[in-house]
Amino acid sequence: MKLKVFNKRATKRERAWVAEACGTTEAYLYQLGGGHRKASPALAIRVEAATRMVARGTGGRLSAVPRESLVKEPQIFDPQAPVALELAL
Repeated sequence: MKLKVFNKRATKRERAWVAEACGTTEAYLYQLGGGHRKASPALAIRVEAATRMVARGTGGRLSAVPRESLVKEPQIFDPQAPVALELAL
């Protein structure tokens, strides 16, 4: 589920809980959902975990927001992607 859809379907309390659990604000979650901002990898992981927790108790009304949909470079989460360790040397 996209964050924009999650924000639209979630109750005020659910959105507030996700924002608090992620250490951000509801306004910033709306900016992420609207595509006006991109999340850091750490925030994307927290959003995915928090939305998964909320979604569990909704009987299918909500589902988790995948972290890949929130960042500029989603391939950073791909376990099969080659890591550029040569650049660090």
